[in-house]
Amino acid sequence: WHELACAAPNVTVDRYTENIRCQCCNSSPRLDELLAGLTVLNPYSSIPANEETDLHLFWPTSVPYNRRSQGPSLADGETIIREGESAPEVTLLQQACTSPIYTHSLRQCELRLVHLASPLEGDLESPVYAELKTYNHDDCPEYETVSYTWGGEEDDTTRCKPVFIGPYWDILLQTKNCWDMLMLMRPSSGQRVIWVDAICINQRNHTEREDQVAKMCRIYEDSMRVFVFLGNDIVHSVGNASYPTRRKLHTLPRESMDGDGSGSHQTGLFTLNSLLKRRYFNRIWVVQEMILSPQVIIRIGSSEYRIDPHTSRDIAKQDPRWNWDCTAAPWLQHAGQRSLTAEGTSSLLEMMRLTWKCQCTDPRDKVFGILGLDDSAIPVRPDCSISLEHVFIGIFAHCLINLRDTRVLSWASGIQGQYDYLSWVPAWKSSTAFPEPSDSANDVYKRWSLEWKREFVRQIDRYRFDMEYYRRKLQGIKPEPGVFPKHRKWKERYQKYWLQEDSQALKDRDEWDRREFSAVQFLSIVVAPEHSDQEQIYVDMRGKEHCSDTPGVNTKVENFEGMSWHDNASVSAESEILSIPLIHLQCI
Repeated sequence: WHELACAAPNVTVDRYTENIRCQCCNSSPRLDELLAGLTVLNPYSSIPANEETDLHLFWPTSVPYNRRSQGPSLADGETIIREGESAPEVTLLQQACTSPIYTHSLRQCELRLVHLASPLEGDLESPVYAELKTYNHDDCPEYETVSYTWGGEEDDTTRCKPVFIGPYWDILLQTKNCWDMLMLMRPSSGQRVIWVDAICINQRNHTEREDQVAKMCRIYEDSMRVFVFLGNDIVHSVGNASYPTRRKLHTLPRESMDGDGSGSHQTGLFTLNSLLKRRYFNRIWVVQEMILSPQVIIRIGSSEYRIDPHTSRDIAKQDPRWNWDCTAAPWLQHAGQRSLTAEGTSSLLEMMRLTWKCQCTDPRDKVFGILGLDDSAIPVRPDCSISLEHVFIGIFAHCLINLRDTRVLSWASGIQGQYDYLSWVPAWKSSTAFPEPSDSANDVYKRWSLEWKREFVRQIDRYRFDMEYYRRKLQGIKPEPGVFPKHRKWKERYQKYWLQEDSQALKDRDEWDRREFSAVQFLSIVVAPEHSDQEQIYVDMRGKEHCSDTPGVNTKVENFEGMSWHDNASVSAESEILSIPLIHLQCI
């Protein structure tokens, strides 16, 4: 808003009229014109539509995708240089939109920090001013991170409040909730160094945004603490005091677990139960922000409440009846512990299940919002250029093939009777895509370690017979007597066991575990006719051999030690079909 010739800005603010003016060029910001074009703050303004035909899968790059025509595989950010072309000149000033605030794109090793200034002359109503500086992540000052929702409890994402940046006091419009947080966090003197995603990341630069989101885990882990802003409606003045009082979260009043939360409204007091019902605790991004930070500070009333790795223990000692799982934010019990489970480690699929009911503006954030919590040896980088369907197919393929988490198949939509998806992926559009476990996590793996019952083999035999029978029938081939003796035995067993209503069959069917039946049903789909004459050998993931005990089925013991079913597994980049060799699939 300065004159082009203004080389030495000298900005002053009239504390009575709040007019802002540069004494060098005698210019003032035209806030009325700027606010007349209010826009909604949405960093994911356009989510790519799902492809109607082939997805051409490529994300994550660690998943073994097979293609009809194999081309050169590209790492993230690489481009193909055709013959006769010269490589494009890549500079840090290649940003599409010119901006006096974001003069260049951040390198992957860099981050920006906000140096938030104190109120001018102690006037708490003075404009919010800050400096925005770029640092190397290995050479930066100590800083705090913040955790808030852009729209607040009212979900108002309109950018309507000015934040002034740098010596020219350039204007960066922010949401009211973000502006309220900055007003509250201003120090009484000097500067306060903080990291605010809406300011420190150029939201219009997709590449920079992806790079910074991919390293948010480190940004929050390396901070001194995270400051949680729940909204202006629960913040009170400190009165005559200079600073808010400091308390631990377990000293905050709590209602009985069977209460309806109305007590806090009647008494005017804030309780832990009522706070956990706020919209903030239901947002996906705040989970990793509070889990990864070494310390959490929440401003409530005129006090700052601290959460650390010992908070859950302190609450349990004070109130043994308190149950986090009965609250609106059960994940909060792990705040400051850098993991979503008490054991300290959790799989990516398990973290998706624990946070599946959290809300987000962009449904892709169901995945992107927890990647920072993934401590596996195969990191995944978010890609904002891909469609929603691409994200979920890719992440489930990653969990199944790279992370060897066979619960993907346990929860597959094909065995849950939902047919709007690929049969091998969970129903990611559904709120019940990840069923709540009714037993321990180990029991999930036991179901897939193939402690086969006789009913398993009989069910597979039945499908094999049906597939071969109908294939021959469609081909017009009439089986000659004596040609398929094994098939006739399968048919006899099928008719005897499955069609006759004898008491033992009824008893077995009544005791049939639905999930085990689903597993067999899924396995049977991939049993092709050409494999029907294979020996019945089943081994679990630990290499223990389980031979069929069904009469009439040949068995033999082979050494399957070292066989890895995931080594030859792949996903078609065009048809999205999951391919696992039959003998390897039997080893799951």
